[in-house]
Amino acid sequence: MIKTNYEIIKGLVEKRANVKDISIKGKANGISLVRFVYYQLCYDYLGESYAHAEAQKTINRAHNNSRDGLSKFEKLKGQEFFNPYMMIYVDCGIELLQLEARINSLIELTY
Repeated sequence: MIKTNYEIIKGLVEKRANVKDISIKGKANGISLVRFVYYQLCYDYLGESYAHAEAQKTINRAHNNSRDGLSKFEKLKGQEFFNPYMMIYVDCGIELLQLEARINSLIELTY
């Protein structure tokens, strides 16, 4: 089965954050902060094709959770305690760019 972009980003965030599943309920161990990172990566990476509903559905979240997460990410990103989560964001962003470059090179090889 082919994963969606949202599932790929979710997997990268879980791997980098060392979290088994960001869709589980609760806020223990900063999991809600990890979700903010997930939403921001989806928003930044997917650009105009980003859909709040799809991002929320991928991690079993309710209406407006994505908008709230994006807003909270913006508010927290300059705070020192949030630095480890910013590193997760940066590391995942680098991995996504590398993945995109590999896919693009494969596409070029086929033409």
